[in-house]
Amino acid sequence: MDDIDVLVTVLKSAEEGDSEAQYLIGSAYFKGENSLSQDSDVAFKWLHLAAEQGHEKAMHSIGWMYFKGEGTSVDKEKTAYWWRKLADKGNAESQYNLGFLYGYGLGVPLDATESQKWLQKALDNGYTKASDILDGLPEYQKYREQCN
Repeated sequence: MDDIDVLVTVLKSAEEGDSEAQYLIGSAYFKGENSLSQDSDVAFKWLHLAAEQGHEKAMHSIGWMYFKGEGTSVDKEKTAYWWRKLADKGNAESQYNLGFLYGYGLGVPLDATESQKWLQKALDNGYTKASDILDGLPEYQKYREQCN
């Protein structure tokens, strides 16, 4: 099988509802790989279908697409929705991202306690990058509260 045959097979599986195939097609469109032109709108469509079926990598990607407005409009509340679904499943990177959203009040209320909770979970699950924010969180939150 050559690359085009593989692509046709994966696309057929995606059209039949296979979430892994939907993720692969969406990712290929997002990156412009495997003979597909880069197209964020088409990527969003396929990734969203996979995410709706619980495909974790697709859920994470959809969160980022909503965050950045790639293939869809910017919607921080939908970003938080998708990352919370993953964070609740124990996904450390999404726990970190959700902690970040709470720390800045993006798509969720500004909440130092929630931010710290999710960042700590991320750290406990091996996402060491969370310690960078946790170390400065109290000072940051105090500053943010004074500015509002």
